[in-house]
Amino acid sequence: MIKIARITTVPFAFVHIKDQIRILKDQGYDITLITCVKESTSFDLDDLGVKVLNVNFSREINLWKDFRCLIELTWILLRNRFDIIHSSTPKAGLITALAGILSFSKVRIHTFTGQRWQTLKGIKKKLLMLFDRLIVLLNSKCFTDSPSQSEFLIKNKIGSREKVSCIGDGSFGGVDFGRFDLKRIGEKSIKIKEGLKISEEDFVFIYVGRVVKDKGINELVESFLQLKEEAKNLKLVIVGPLEVDDPIEKITLERINNCKDIVSVGYVSDPETYIYFADVFCIPSYREGFGTAVIEAAALNVPSIGTDIPGLRDSIKDLETGYLVGLKEIEGLTVTMKKCLREKIELKKMGERSRERAERLFSSKVVSEHLIEAYKHFF
Repeated sequence: MIKIARITTVPFAFVHIKDQIRILKDQGYDITLITCVKESTSFDLDDLGVKVLNVNFSREINLWKDFRCLIELTWILLRNRFDIIHSSTPKAGLITALAGILSFSKVRIHTFTGQRWQTLKGIKKKLLMLFDRLIVLLNSKCFTDSPSQSEFLIKNKIGSREKVSCIGDGSFGGVDFGRFDLKRIGEKSIKIKEGLKISEEDFVFIYVGRVVKDKGINELVESFLQLKEEAKNLKLVIVGPLEVDDPIEKITLERINNCKDIVSVGYVSDPETYIYFADVFCIPSYREGFGTAVIEAAALNVPSIGTDIPGLRDSIKDLETGYLVGLKEIEGLTVTMKKCLREKIELKKMGERSRERAERLFSSKVVSEHLIEAYKHFF
């Protein structure tokens, strides 16, 4: 039996691969999760039915705490002798790579799910890029969750084509289509829609994710308000927590609070019940690894508008399953949103095509099969 350690900084990162963990377990792999257990999470790790070990990772750079984590993780790896150690999230990636070398772990893998440094400048950007280069150098192999992200890393000399690649067509953990049962979700979604006072005549744009500047919330709100000047019966639903790190502009927050047609609901545990009643999913992000929310929307027959950046170029098939617009181009975003209002029949077809593509390429079963094949290459 092959022993695999999946390692992340915080438990929440396992949300995206929980179905994958179950599939690997059912395939006979011995899975252990290593993370900072005390960090709050929206689901119980014990529900996954695998061993969980604690390492006190911190999110930010802290040399003393990080050194203690390195020693702690190295000792765990020496004791357990895993066949594969597989990290994700930046902090866990670097510490795991170092611990893997110190513990003589033969197969060391890291998966990149986006680059925080992509929108930074100065010393911090150079430092984080250096960390990513070290992760590639110290690991046996590095995967990305989208082909365009691989090309982005290679172009920026983070790693070579031999060391950095994407598994399959992309996605970190894929979509569990069992969870996206349209009938079950639809029944709950109708009640939520009524509770939000959204009528059948309303055309609904939706965003799901962290409410931060890097996700393009400033541009999305501005475009929506411009569109409202020309069209009636519009709603913008924003689902996700407002975060103090990388905050949106103060004027954007005021516009959200003062516009009756912008509905901000904060964090919810079942965003699919909100996406279900939407007409278009919007993600004008500045950076993405892939865009998991895009394929979750696709699983509900909802097409997307996203920025033409690495990651989203793979989750959205331009003009087929949605639209790609220029980065930070408010006018382009507004024009595309207006186009969606005019071409409702084509929009419905886009939604159907997006679900078919997501099921064919990005289901958790398909993504897990690609990962298992990648694991087999090391033995």
